[in-house]
Amino acid sequence: MQREPVWGGSVDVACELRAVCAMGLLRLGHPSAASEVAELLADPEPEARAGAAQAIAYSEDSRFAPLLRHKILAGDAEAQVVAQCVAALLRVEGPAALDFCARILALPDAGRAEVAGVALGESRLPGAFDVLRGWWERTTSPELRRTALLAIALLRAEAAQDFLLALVATAPGHDARDAVAALAVFRDDDALRRRLLAAARARDDAALRDVLADLERPRAG
Repeated sequence: MQREPVWGGSVDVACELRAVCAMGLLRLGHPSAASEVAELLADPEPEARAGAAQAIAYSEDSRFAPLLRHKILAGDAEAQVVAQCVAALLRVEGPAALDFCARILALPDAGRAEVAGVALGESRLPGAFDVLRGWWERTTSPELRRTALLAIALLRAEAAQDFLLALVATAPGHDARDAVAALAVFRDDDALRRRLLAAARARDDAALRDVLADLERPRAG
C-alpha cells in the first residue's frame, strides 16, 4: 500500500501495481498466488479488489472460481467490484457459471442483480440469452426490466435481436420503448438500425414517435 496526500486526506496509488503483481503470480502459477489474490479481493481499496478479479479473468484458471463466487455472494460496497467478479467468473467457468448467475439475478439485491445482468450480456456466452430472458419475464422492477433488455442487446446474438425486435413490434408501449432503447445502443449498425425502424414504424404508437425521430436523425460527426 502506498498512500499519497490529496485534498481532504490521502489515496492509495499502488492499487494498480498490486493488481499487476497478482496477475503475474497467477500467470506464473506461483504457490502464493491464491493467497495473494484472496487477500487482494478483501483489499481496502475498490480498485485493488476489482483488479484481483481482473487478474483471475486474465489467468483463465477455473480453480479460482470459488473465490469469485464467495465474493459475489458476500457483495461489495462498490458495484464495479461485483461486476468485475461476475465477468471474471463467466470468463473462467464459461457456461458452467450460468446457473449461479441466474441465482444472483433472483436475489433481492437490485444493484447486484443489475451488474450481474450486464456482465452476462457482455459475456456473449451461449445460454446467457435464456437466463436473461427469464430474468426479464420474472422481474417486476421497471429499472431491472430495462437493464435485462439492455443486457440481452449486448449479447449481439441473432436470437436476442429477434426477441427485442418482436417486443418493439408487438409489446405494450413501455416494453417496446425499452426494447428500442436497448437496441439503439447499436444504432451505428445500419442493418440493425433499419430493422429496428421498420419494426417500430409497423405499429401506430405515438409513444414511439420521439424515439423514432431520434433514430432517424443523422448522428453528429
